[in-house]
Amino acid sequence: MSTAAPVLRRSTRNAAKRESPIVAEASAPAAKKAKTVTEKKAPAEKKAAAPKKAAAPKKAAAPKKAAAPKKAAAKKGDKKEDVTAEKTEKAEKTEKAEKTEKPADTKDEKPAETKEAEKPAEKEPAAPAVKSLEEGDALPEDLPTIQTHNGETTTLGALVKASEKGIVIFAYPKASTPGCTTQACAFRDSTASFKSHGYSIFGISGDLPGPNKNFFTKQNLTDIVLLCDPKYELHAKLGIKKGAKGTVRSVIVIKKEEEKAVIVKKGPATPANSVDMAAKACGFEVPKKVVEKAGEKEKADAKEGEAEKKE
Repeated sequence: MSTAAPVLRRSTRNAAKRESPIVAEASAPAAKKAKTVTEKKAPAEKKAAAPKKAAAPKKAAAPKKAAAPKKAAAKKGDKKEDVTAEKTEKAEKTEKAEKTEKPADTKDEKPAETKEAEKPAEKEPAAPAVKSLEEGDALPEDLPTIQTHNGETTTLGALVKASEKGIVIFAYPKASTPGCTTQACAFRDSTASFKSHGYSIFGISGDLPGPNKNFFTKQNLTDIVLLCDPKYELHAKLGIKKGAKGTVRSVIVIKKEEEKAVIVKKGPATPANSVDMAAKACGFEVPKKVVEKAGEKEKADAKEGEAEKKE
């Protein structure tokens, strides 16, 4: 009996030892399950914590206090812009006030100074056109003065008064030119015929006394006086002015009639027919040889002029 008891105790110990691994194994999966539960819960806690962390940076990202100094700095730097904006606002307010004060139907009137500036500049009145004398007109006393080729001052009235019956004037464009030379020489060759009928002969141009005196001397125009009208004032009155400065080749005959001088002949002429035209107005005819000579000279001058143009 005494021997059996210890055997049973050993067997129970062994049985306990054998059963212990089963218990350990059984407890192990329980522990694993506990771990897995804790592991599964852990991510859940992380997920719950994540939105809290995301919310925190959002609040920190838009700090209102940090933005305030920037706006203040901008205002300090843009004082001029603020002043300009205030002026613009004031100007707009004044414009609105003016518009409301003005009636709708009235138009904005421009100041008097602006109206005067917009007016076109007043043109100087053009000089009145000089009425030229025609055939049958009496010679006026207020005609412009002229000079002779010797530099003496005179008038047409004085020349007519000094003549016996009247005067003959041949107008020529320019002294010492071919056509004018032919014209002057034709009168030179017929001076005796005009003198015998009581008429004095004069030439007139826009030349100065110097060129006319040379012309007089060179062509030996002994009994002819050349008149100088460089301002063309007498030209305009007689109606023989050509353009601004020029002479229409012509013939004018002024005759004494009952204590007054009358223009009995006036018209354009050529170098060859000037003498014949003047003689007929004076009541006589010049010798044919004078007219023929003048015609031949005129033709020669024309041919010479054409040759010069070709050269």
